Amino acid sequence: MKLKLFILSLLTIVTLNSFSQRFDGHTSKVKTPDGKEHFNVTPKYPGGRAAFFSELSEKINYRRNNKQVRTKVLISFVIDIYGKIGDIKIIESGGEKLDKKCIKALKKMKKFIPAKMDGKAVPTTIKLPLVFQ
Repeated sequence: MKLKLFILSLLTIVTLNSFSQRFDGHTSKVKTPDGKEHFNVTPKYPGGRAAFFSELSEKINYRRNNKQVRTKVLISFVIDIYGKIGDIKIIESGGEKLDKKCIKALKKMKKFIPAKMDGKAVPTTIKLPLVFQ
């Protein structure tokens, strides 16, 4: 249990520090060069970011053999207009076994509330660094 909490806190800290894309339902107004204003809402996971990372950590259930090893998996995925995760790709591998666990865990996650642009659902690509220590 302590290990899971430790991994979750590290995932959250590292991800918050190096994660430029948002998926917390944030609303922004963007003005295009032609002067039109667009309202964008980022995708949101039910329960928020903390719930996402907590569930992901539980589903990955990573056990390291060497406590000194720091492993990173950089993964990308698309949240489609229905909120479903798909098109999962490993950008930086953490090893075949860990990569497979990350992909399998993402496939089991709940649906997101999809991103919206001007009120219309749009697909969104997320790049997510997962660091295991």
